[in-house]
Amino acid sequence: MAALADSAELLVCEVDGKIAGAVVHVGPGRPRSTIFPEDWSVIRMLVVAPAYRGHGIGRRLVAACLRAAQRDGAPMVGLHTSPIMASALRMYLGLGFTRDRDLDPIRGVAYGRYVLPAAKLEAALGKLSGET
Repeated sequence: MAALADSAELLVCEVDGKIAGAVVHVGPGRPRSTIFPEDWSVIRMLVVAPAYRGHGIGRRLVAACLRAAQRDGAPMVGLHTSPIMASALRMYLGLGFTRDRDLDPIRGVAYGRYVLPAAKLEAALGKLSGET
C-alpha cells in the first residue's frame, strides 16, 4: 500500500485516534496495472482492521473513492477482487459493479476485474449513504 500511495491517493479512516481502515484511489492518468485503462479510476487495497469490521468503514472508504472518481471525471471505476474476499465482493456487487473479465490467478486464487460506469456512480453513492 505504501508503494501505491507514492503515486495515488491513500485514504485512511481513523476512529478515536486509531487507523480503522484504508484504501488507495488511483486516479486517471496515474500509474496502474495494465489490466486497467489509463483513463479509469481504480480502487486498490481496501482494508479494514478486524476490530472495526461491520461498522461501515469499508463503505465509507469506497464512497470516498467513488467521489474521487467523479471529481476526476473518470468514465469507469475498476477494481480486482476474488470470491475469497466475500464481504467486499458482496458490497461491490450490491453497488452495481459487474465482473467484466477473469484475471490470472494470484498465488492460486481466482480473481476477476469488476467495473462500475460513471453513469452509475450517483446510484452507488446513494446506496452507500443509505438513500436507496
